[in-house]
Amino acid sequence: MTESSTYAGASGGKINLSASQFRTGIQLYPLADQEMFEWLWGYLSVNLRRQVKLLERELGVPYLDIYNAFTGRPTDRYAEILRRAAELKRDELAHLRIVPTPVTAGIMETLDYARDYSCGTAVVGPTGRGKTYTARYWQALNNHGRTRYVRMSSSASRSSLIYALCDAAGTGFRGYKNSELEQRIFSSLSRRNVLIIDEAGHLIPTGSGKASALELVRDIQDITGCGVCLIFTDVYLEQIKLGPNRRYFEQFVSRLEKTYRIPEQPEKNEVAAVVKSYVEKPSRELLTLAYDSARAGDGKLRTLFRDLDRASLLADTEGHELTADDLRTAITLRTSCASWTEEDK
Repeated sequence: MTESSTYAGASGGKINLSASQFRTGIQLYPLADQEMFEWLWGYLSVNLRRQVKLLERELGVPYLDIYNAFTGRPTDRYAEILRRAAELKRDELAHLRIVPTPVTAGIMETLDYARDYSCGTAVVGPTGRGKTYTARYWQALNNHGRTRYVRMSSSASRSSLIYALCDAAGTGFRGYKNSELEQRIFSSLSRRNVLIIDEAGHLIPTGSGKASALELVRDIQDITGCGVCLIFTDVYLEQIKLGPNRRYFEQFVSRLEKTYRIPEQPEKNEVAAVVKSYVEKPSRELLTLAYDSARAGDGKLRTLFRDLDRASLLADTEGHELTADDLRTAITLRTSCASWTEEDK
């Protein structure tokens, strides 16, 4: 017996069900159940890469019952699937960790605004300031079955955006024309969804070419009514503003209802919040060292987190609370390109 015959609605070990078919299948369920099934759909699509066997193992429920629940067909395991999905969600959220800072709060408020008002927003800031991590954290908190996150590469095009959106929605794209895929994307989104596009600056061509990828984002918002949050790296954004597409970009930005601009350099209260997530009462020397380090390089807080992780490991192995000396050692190891060995512990 082949795998495709073992699993109804599956092909190549992956679920063969579009996001729009899934939405149609669960639309008659109570709203609370729809919410949980949407979370489970996101977990399948994002975490399990649509793999049927993995989903079956995670839930401890035969796949045929899961497929029936996804498509609105009767199954005696309906309540069990919901219970196990709730347990999976609780376990996943328990492993999330974010340090509350003025910047993470600003990013999350901007995402909340896109969700609550189904509108366009933007987050703009330098690298290493937590844009991506905070967005993924917010996605998990806000049901990754309804919140779609995609990250664009430097070679982004309308086609690559289409494929990324299909992948994020758990919708296959091989064998379809782009026009067909766009319709599948439109049908899979509604005002209940939020679309987060990271490194959105790559959607705008630096030459005189047509900004068709960004136009697709505009069409998605206009047609589906979903909330959209674009995340830009400020250096790239400045290049766009000076390029041949600056007028078009300015027109597009005018459609965004809320834009949060992250300060260029970490501020003292932001650094203090990070350090206090490692040690409850840090010394002034430790805070000063962390602040100076966070503002010295290109990595900003991202590099500081890594240095503090190493410093914390060093302090733990020596049996004392993290100190400025531990952080100084971690910074020296990084800046001198030295490797972390057993002798360093």
